[in-house]
Amino acid sequence: TLVLYHPECLEHTPRFQTEWEGPARLQGVLDLLQSSGAFNDIELEFSRQFERASVELLNRAHASEYITFVSQLSRQLNEEDAAHAQPVPFTPMVQKEVLRQQTAELKSAEYCDTSFSVGSLNAARRAAGAVADAVDKVLLGRYRNAFCLVRPPGHHAGYRGLLDDAKSCGFCIFNNVAAGALHALEVHRIERVAIIDIDIH
Repeated sequence: TLVLYHPECLEHTPRFQTEWEGPARLQGVLDLLQSSGAFNDIELEFSRQFERASVELLNRAHASEYITFVSQLSRQLNEEDAAHAQPVPFTPMVQKEVLRQQTAELKSAEYCDTSFSVGSLNAARRAAGAVADAVDKVLLGRYRNAFCLVRPPGHHAGYRGLLDDAKSCGFCIFNNVAAGALHALEVHRIERVAIIDIDIH
């Protein structure tokens, strides 16, 4: 099993230390896999040798307008004093800037579960890139399977940020899973892809 992870995924910072979807979750899983003795050395191979997702890959799963919005938001936060820039509530920004929803329809910042920080764009691109890289290596026969130990999560993000009728981005920036599935279909000419979401919190 190929285990893909990257330190950039730790730089996606939640707004509150009490949020369960934070860097500690990723680090905890990595520490467990590397030190628990649950696997023999030959069963897992760890790698951080993969690229961030290209715009071409992201365009398979998302509207160009949405990708531009995420890039501009990242640039805006990085133009501030990056050391002091605070993470912002992501979902209401998507609703307002991409979906053009009215103020009354926007998710309250107080209850927004999805954060966006200085490191979020690179982390999200790295997470989506991991899935595409895993698809490549498994389909080329180099590994039997792969585990992408990445964040932000990537299965609740819709084509324009939110799934239809959704009220939350569900901690996700880009849909890593959809991008990886479309990569398999379009690049590797796979006929069918099954996506199984075991969503346990």
